[in-house]
Amino acid sequence: MGCMKVLIVSYSMYGRVQRMAEAVAEGASVFKGVEVAMRRVPEMLPAEVFENELAAARFQGKYVAMIASKLAGNRREIIDAMRET
Repeated sequence: MGCMKVLIVSYSMYGRVQRMAEAVAEGASVFKGVEVAMRRVPEMLPAEVFENELAAARFQGKYVAMIASKLAGNRREIIDAMRET
């Protein structure tokens, strides 16, 4: 049986999701033949959004929905780009 590759992609504004992604990676890596790769989506929120916590939370929800939509439409391009790294 060949190596199973697991890709964990995360976006974390405050670090909580990143810690969960790291825990998932740690758990997956204990299995023999599993290769885990992690990719973190870079922060792209404008600095002025952070000035108001409520505005940031609302913006983040719309932003995540937009990213999910783009990811769904461009899966092949994203996978190819990750292979190049």
